[in-house]
Amino acid sequence: MNEPEQIPINQIRTDDIARDLISSRPEYGQYLAALAGGQNGENELEKIRALPLENRYTWRVASALRWAFVDFESMNIVVDLNTLSSEDLKRLQELVHIPVRAMQFCSYLKSLIGYEAMERMMADAVKVAKDA
Repeated sequence: MNEPEQIPINQIRTDDIARDLISSRPEYGQYLAALAGGQNGENELEKIRALPLENRYTWRVASALRWAFVDFESMNIVVDLNTLSSEDLKRLQELVHIPVRAMQFCSYLKSLIGYEAMERMMADAVKVAKDA
């Protein structure tokens, strides 16, 4: 499995919801703080190892994706796009941060299944979406 990319803590961008979520699982914030403080973070990793899968960061992301796409139907998006005001469409696009979310999703997959598998999966997904 690939090692996670090391990003200086002062370069990590978050939004309000992300700050709320990280405070709900303090073990991850404590681990990042230990690394930023020059420690190895092993004590914090032990706390994370003890967490049940359902309390893990990775589970939260996977669950949110499952919830978000469980009943996805692209025709509903078309209907909304044809009925939204330009102001509401702009708000929706700002909420989703489309380029950022696409990059984050690819980074999530890369971390979970590796670069090559992520690349194949995304290329296949683009082909299916293009042909649909």
